[in-house]
Amino acid sequence: MRHGLSLFALACLLGGCATPEAPPAPPEAPLAAETPPAEPVSETPPAPAPKPGAAGLAKGIDAYENGQYRLARNQLNSALTSGLDAPDQVVAHKYLAFIACAGGERITCRSHFKKALDIDPGFSLTRTESGHPVWGKIFREVKAERSKAKR
Repeated sequence: MRHGLSLFALACLLGGCATPEAPPAPPEAPLAAETPPAEPVSETPPAPAPKPGAAGLAKGIDAYENGQYRLARNQLNSALTSGLDAPDQVVAHKYLAFIACAGGERITCRSHFKKALDIDPGFSLTRTESGHPVWGKIFREVKAERSKAKR
């Protein structure tokens, strides 16, 4: 019996040393024509589309800065009617106020400052802009009238 047990143990040991069968080959990948490649996933969301009047606003500011006030007025008014978001509307009205004030159109100047403040009650001019002898004074008057009306 000992001899039988030894042969059995030897067979078990030798069986463990045998080389295992190679794993089956992976299935072949499908042809490119069968499966379209996955679209790359964008990590960043697409930028929001600019408002239609944004280009007109930029052109109007550029014309203003180049002293072409009639063209600037046309571009800024066109931008407002084409569609701008609130902050850009404020900017357009500010430049239209500057053009009106410089042309001696005080009522129109005041009107544009009022419209800018209607959109953004916290709107204010820069230090340089508020120091202008014509529109700085008119803007301060419009702001003072609004403060007085709130009381």
